[in-house]
Amino acid sequence: MKNIFIKILFYIIILKSFSGFSLALAKCSFMTEIGGKFTQQMLEEYGEIYYEGETNLGIIFSSAEDECPNDRIEDAAVVYSFLDDELASIQIVANNLDTGNEVTKNLSIMNYAIKTYGNFDTGSNKNFFNDYHIWNKNNEIVSYKRDIGLEIYEEEILITNKKYETLLFDYRMSQEIIIEDDGQNQ
Repeated sequence: MKNIFIKILFYIIILKSFSGFSLALAKCSFMTEIGGKFTQQMLEEYGEIYYEGETNLGIIFSSAEDECPNDRIEDAAVVYSFLDDELASIQIVANNLDTGNEVTKNLSIMNYAIKTYGNFDTGSNKNFFNDYHIWNKNNEIVSYKRDIGLEIYEEEILITNKKYETLLFDYRMSQEIIIEDDGQNQ
């Protein structure tokens, strides 16, 4: 009986190590984790954070080919959003405008989302998926969105956490109110 227990424990450990290993290979190599501070090393590698106007929300662009070299995601951008020099979100966005929707049609972003964050119901044919899916894992909120109902398809993965999800939402709502007020006072 003790011998069987040891064998089962051994198989569980091996399975866990292989599943962790494949997950580690699947993830992109982003500049830092959500909440990480913008450092001098990041400045040297990516350049300055671009702030629009007098805001505390800034962005840096990179390519998915650079950030995810093993995942065959081509013609997509990685957008890092910073609030007060802390990474608040990461987006992988398909560049369908320049590729005639080929980025979305080749399923590379969807396949990355499934491989990295977990399977979800795509229907009987992945090519016709026109919806979104959200994962809540290890304090991360990850959403995958695919909208093929437009002339230029929209597809993205958004990675954040509860703290920054709320801060980004509040920030964007305050900016919309300011823009709306500016338009009404003219």
